[in-house]
Amino acid sequence: MLTKAPFAAVIPLLASSFFLSFQTLADSYVAGVNYSNGQLYALCFDDDTGTAARSATLGDGGKRPVSMVFFTGKTDELGKDSLQLLVADEAGQINRFVWGEQLTVGVEPQKRCEVIEISASQNFYSKRGGNGPSAPNGLSVAPGDKLLALSPGKGKGGGELWSFDLLDPAQPPVRLLNNLAYSSLQETLVLPSNMASTTLQEDVLIVANGPDAILKLDRSCYANGQCANQWVEFIGGSSGIALPASPSGIALLPSPNQDKLLVMTEAGQVALYSLQTGTPVLENPALLSGLGNGKFKIKTLRDIDVNQPQGANQIDFKAHLYVAGRNNGSVLQITLVDNNGVISVESPDFLEVNQGIQHPRALAVTAEDFIRIPPCTENCPDEIVVNISTVIQHSFDVSQQTGEPISGYIGETFQVLADPRPGCHRDSANQVPGPLYIWQDNLYLQDPDPVTPANPVSTSVMIPSYLCGSPDNDPHIMLVRTVSNIEVTRIEVDHLIFDTDLDNNGLPDLNCYTSDKLRQPAAGWAPIPELAEDGIVEGRQVIDLVTGCGSVRMKTRELSYFVLGLRNKIQPDIPALNQYAQIVLNEFQGLRQTLVEAQYAPACVGDLQAATQMEADILAIENNLNNLSLSTLQSDMLSLLQRLRDNQANLNVAAKGQGCLQNTQGDLLSRMTHIYFNGATKLLDQVWASDCPAGINLEQCLY
Repeated sequence: MLTKAPFAAVIPLLASSFFLSFQTLADSYVAGVNYSNGQLYALCFDDDTGTAARSATLGDGGKRPVSMVFFTGKTDELGKDSLQLLVADEAGQINRFVWGEQLTVGVEPQKRCEVIEISASQNFYSKRGGNGPSAPNGLSVAPGDKLLALSPGKGKGGGELWSFDLLDPAQPPVRLLNNLAYSSLQETLVLPSNMASTTLQEDVLIVANGPDAILKLDRSCYANGQCANQWVEFIGGSSGIALPASPSGIALLPSPNQDKLLVMTEAGQVALYSLQTGTPVLENPALLSGLGNGKFKIKTLRDIDVNQPQGANQIDFKAHLYVAGRNNGSVLQITLVDNNGVISVESPDFLEVNQGIQHPRALAVTAEDFIRIPPCTENCPDEIVVNISTVIQHSFDVSQQTGEPISGYIGETFQVLADPRPGCHRDSANQVPGPLYIWQDNLYLQDPDPVTPANPVSTSVMIPSYLCGSPDNDPHIMLVRTVSNIEVTRIEVDHLIFDTDLDNNGLPDLNCYTSDKLRQPAAGWAPIPELAEDGIVEGRQVIDLVTGCGSVRMKTRELSYFVLGLRNKIQPDIPALNQYAQIVLNEFQGLRQTLVEAQYAPACVGDLQAATQMEADILAIENNLNNLSLSTLQSDMLSLLQRLRDNQANLNVAAKGQGCLQNTQGDLLSRMTHIYFNGATKLLDQVWASDCPAGINLEQCLY
């Protein structure tokens, strides 16, 4: 009997015959493998028809396969063109498969799951080829394109954790931990880097038996290959947190519930733990029970429904929990729902594959999430595909510009990088840092892709010298990489607060509510090509804004970068007011220059007279800033901002590629909103109101 907490209600099993007549189009992929004969297959669950089956196509998963994981190119990159599956077996092999069709940015995978293409295996690792795990198990992918694998050991002691280079398999594996005094090691799980529990981000959890415990390994050890004793018994063992039975599998609930850990036990229970505070708290010892006995593995995928009541998007989040390892040979899909923060089983919405499966011992699921717009009959867009991140929230409304619903793809990944410039560290406060360049997800002190006659288009991202990472004792920045094919004229994000803790010390580096300008998040416009020093710019092809307190983000095209965690660097021997005034002045100059250039092309400005008057008003503000005359700055900026709001039709400079070749900076109102924020906080000593609601004008949030 399968039961769920808090009620012991029976969920009926829906047996499904092994038919391939239904067409399951794959939003996300679920892979399984038979422990007894090594057959590798796709699992096809169709919620609409209530059917489930194993794919007709099969691969050779090796001899007694026990663990597998999907890998889509680089771990810090979106838009990968191939989906790979790594499978480990107890004979000491890790094999690599190409899985399904090629992945294309902006195109949702629509391969029929029943006839999924599974390539012939290629050997990734063999214990006969050198030192490494003797019986690799518990595969997981970690940041930095690393594959973590367990070697269970024999009896008390001998258990190990190894790290492989996924991009260079020829490199020998690195042993991170050895002589773990447990009779068996079952599985690993790398916690995601966008968890709310910042103290746990990218840490590794290991399922161990004899004694029973969930071990936690610090993220730093696999990054530098020196783990020593950087692990603790996190749940069970000496932690003081009870386990209901011997653990066999673990999984996180999908975002936005990534701080809840599911633990599968050999007694057929699924227990639920909260990781939100960094200390696990047992919420319910039997979320599920009655699943039998065995070496279970579990995985989760997010199921998202988008409803549009009266034109507004309402997103409902569910989680599909997949369970493999039952004695009678089947894989279950069980739906979990979040009702006001309470996780429960949705009955009777679950499916079972029990035909063509003998002894499932491993599961893998893809990491991408997909959103579908409900069917419509007029102005129907293509289906929207979104990888939702808890780092950045998106709000799209382009109906006024296009008259149609939005369509396309947008997804984000991010990475935290140390700012290497000595002048950005408090110990070198007298040094003036130079600009910093980001290219192909690495940092450079010199532009690695400069503009030259032979290379007129740069693809590097430049952070100006007056912006540094935070905090000042250990400067870091967060690089958010966006891949999209959406052409949006304007995106505003209302009052999002990012008080970053990039050094993971538990204290906010930056604070939107402080009057200390050095601790306020900096926001820099991108790009400003007419100035001597460019702003933060991703190539020359995108119109974006660095996100700060209440700032605005702009156009997303096929590749974008957003940089979080930046602060203004005050140069020695120059008054801070002069420096801030110069920054705001440069932004006004860039805004005015856009209007000047736009007047050269009639298609760019709806009302030439309005644009000319706006240019004159900005010039007057520039003159006052040059003289540090700030007495009318507040009223002048508000007047300019209101004029733009009142005259959007006349002063809406068309986007680049729509008639204004010189305009690389986009919507004027969004830019002016940003400049107002910078001027008010950096020059007029205004601060952000802690109780400011979303949806109101920016100036009402400053006082």
